[in-house]
Amino acid sequence: EKVSVNKDASTICVVYLGKNGFGGVSQEIVAMANGKLHREHAALKKHCTGNDLEDFTSVTKRNM
Repeated sequence: EKVSVNKDASTICVVYLGKNGFGGVSQEIVAMANGKLHREHAALKKHCTGNDLEDFTSVTKRNM
């Protein structure tokens, strides 16, 4: 869905579609910040919101 990266690549945020055991689909988000994986809402809000992230979605889709 969407990939965002900051200028020094210390933070990467990925929004993707996940499928649960019942066949339902939901939008999920994960952040890799300073070498640690985050899924908690507070950490995602801290790392994945702001103007310092650049949209790399088209680059990642082009290279898949």
